[in-house]
Amino acid sequence: MYRIIVSALFVGAISPIYAQQAEAMMLSNGQISLPDSFETPPLKKADEKNPWIAFLLSTAIPGGGQFYNQQFSKGSAMFLGAAAGVGLFYATRNDNYRHKLTGKYLDPDENDNKGYLGLGLGLGFVVWSMIDAPVSANQINKRNQQAVSIGPVIDRDKVGAVLSLHFD
Repeated sequence: MYRIIVSALFVGAISPIYAQQAEAMMLSNGQISLPDSFETPPLKKADEKNPWIAFLLSTAIPGGGQFYNQQFSKGSAMFLGAAAGVGLFYATRNDNYRHKLTGKYLDPDENDNKGYLGLGLGLGFVVWSMIDAPVSANQINKRNQQAVSIGPVIDRDKVGAVLSLHFD
């Protein structure tokens, strides 16, 4: 067992050295060549988001503006939160019934507080979605118009950071 572990460690330690020597020999023989330049490709300009469209979509459907801003997890959370709140409101209203003689509504379980909690939760998600969508759209537009950005570089031979200047 000891020999197997030592052999595996030896092969693991030697293989990067061998790979570098093999690459150097292939470069000298002309079998492979170095890249022409180490420049990073230009950044793809992101689409500008219209805050009014984001607001109107969030007004129509909670989370719709976040989907327009390509914030899918936030939009899904807002839609599901609003749906859960409205669902809780209607679920607690189903046990009410009208007394045949007096005409009054009777609630045997007294779930009205849970219903109002659900209604408040649903409206909270709707309002949060309507406020957050245009604010996020403006932040996305501001981030896309930055003059300086720093990003990671991970390539076959190099790892580091790139400083990019954007001129429009």
